[in-house]
Amino acid sequence: MRIFIITLWVLIYALPSSAVVTAAAPHSSKQQNAENFLSIPFETAMRYVAEAELEAPAASRIYALLALSLFNSHQFAMGGDAYKISISQDRYSISREELIEGVSETLFYKLFPEIAKQPRVLTADNQAAIQHIVSQSLSILPLPEPIIQYSEAFQATLIHPEWRDATPLELVSARQFRAKGPPPFNSPEFLKTLERVRIYGEDVSEYRLADGSVSAAFWGNPAGTMTPPGHWNQIAIEAIKDKPYEFQLELLLTLNIALYDSGIAAWDTKYHYNYIRPDNYIQKTDPDNPNWKAMGDTPHHPEYVSGHSAFSGAAAGILTAYFGDTAFCSQSKSMWGLERCFTSFQNAAQDAGQSRIYGGIHFDFSNMDGLILGQKVANHTLRRLTEQNVISLPSKASQKIK
Repeated sequence: MRIFIITLWVLIYALPSSAVVTAAAPHSSKQQNAENFLSIPFETAMRYVAEAELEAPAASRIYALLALSLFNSHQFAMGGDAYKISISQDRYSISREELIEGVSETLFYKLFPEIAKQPRVLTADNQAAIQHIVSQSLSILPLPEPIIQYSEAFQATLIHPEWRDATPLELVSARQFRAKGPPPFNSPEFLKTLERVRIYGEDVSEYRLADGSVSAAFWGNPAGTMTPPGHWNQIAIEAIKDKPYEFQLELLLTLNIALYDSGIAAWDTKYHYNYIRPDNYIQKTDPDNPNWKAMGDTPHHPEYVSGHSAFSGAAAGILTAYFGDTAFCSQSKSMWGLERCFTSFQNAAQDAGQSRIYGGIHFDFSNMDGLILGQKVANHTLRRLTEQNVISLPSKASQKIK
């Protein structure tokens, strides 16, 4: 994994109109706990995802499992309707907070047995309630079976070709929102975007401004970090910290359903088209640049569409439905606590998508089509959960969902 070194010059002068880099003052642990009880299990999940070096689709499953388990724990404790699982009619003498803590610990231990701590020993009744929620949650989102489609050596280098066969939560099928496809080689659209990524995405580029380098590093989130779905969960947790408890649970459930389903839809599109990456295309077709190198590390999965853009389009769609065009700042734990500020969630998604061109990893059309795919999944998720009475959106937001 490449470590981007951001120079002092970048930190001082890379100040665009829509995104600002600043130093962030950390909150005390006491203040964080008071602001958002749910931040604790999600921060733990981000840490385990990073330690396990999960790729983005697999990480999105972890966050989705956590979100629906916590939502259902609340519903179980309060006597409400659960999402996707049955709730036992038996009542247990366990508080909502104890149930959420117990479910989180048990879920993490089942998902990460080598790095997660063992759950605390509880009474038989309380343990039965926890196991019921965790086991049913895991049955909803099983890991997809490996696909033996390529040679064994080549198969080992690919990132989740089987993910297009993962079980979606609200999508009818993985191909429901499959993107329209990349433009033909040598078409005007392709040649234009090829030139953009060639000059702006090169490892050492005289054309890329300092802010482009900051953006590429800020949104990078490769395996070994919390990944793009984790980054958007971090943004969401900060946005909901002053909201009622039920609102927090509802938003995190909705967000992570959309992120998880977007990963499935994006990976279906990727392995359907099997499109070439910019560095491979430039090296093979440009005699003047046989050793062209991207700023970022090229992932081992097809180029079209951008997974970062799909995740970002989905997250921005969900967060905008709940909060509207709200300005916010996002902190990068991997960049010395720096913040990057945006005029809206859609503005942040556009920046995240564009960062992949600055990183030399994607073409423009893969970014744009990925954002559109993610937005479609978000709208579908909002509509489906509203129809099922799982969520209650503000009336204005509900009217905008098509």
